[in-house]
Amino acid sequence: MKALIRQVVAKLMRESIGEITCELQRMQENSKALDYLGRLLRPLEPWTGWTMHPSAILTIVNDILINERSMVVECGAGLSTLYVAKAVSMRGGRLISFESDPAWREHIHEQIEELGLGSCVELVHAELSEWRGQERKYLWYNEQVVRERLGDGPPVDLLVVDGPSGSVCYHARYPAVPVIRSYLNNRYAVILHDIGRRQEQEIVELWGQELSIEFINDYNARGVSYGRNGCYYEV
Repeated sequence: MKALIRQVVAKLMRESIGEITCELQRMQENSKALDYLGRLLRPLEPWTGWTMHPSAILTIVNDILINERSMVVECGAGLSTLYVAKAVSMRGGRLISFESDPAWREHIHEQIEELGLGSCVELVHAELSEWRGQERKYLWYNEQVVRERLGDGPPVDLLVVDGPSGSVCYHARYPAVPVIRSYLNNRYAVILHDIGRRQEQEIVELWGQELSIEFINDYNARGVSYGRNGCYYEV
């Protein structure tokens, strides 16, 4: 019995040390990312529990700049939108961001205008509406609005999915790829936030099968999953 107790205690200690190590690594990477992002854009919003981690935002910014993404589509506007907009402007590209909350959309729009980035960003109010998949119904951004905004534009180089909230329905973010995949460029990337959640992990498994690409899950500091098609530089 004593030997069993010692084994259990040792196992718990190893797990605790591992968790502490991961948390320290996460804090270190986010601190470095926040320092870099501070040079790119002065922070206008508080970092809240709903905000993307700085290292996640930096992953998106790096992909835009290093892999030359000119047309970016975002599902769910927030603080990350400001940094993505800045990176897109440096590339001479364009960002279309779909947001279901009109008041929040207006709030982000004001920040975009204050930064002088309005000419390269389109913040679109798209209310949550029923979307029917092959097996179930979802609540997602109004498909007609999304297709109208993307229909006549250039192909999408990068799709960033950080909405809607996972609480609105099961696999709430899944429709992003089925709806937008026909607008993707031949060389593209898809980034999904909150990959630490089981439903998001299931979503990227489905996306990987539908797009025939591999998604890489970063469960630690970044908290994102990213899949890419065509040649690219790792970020």
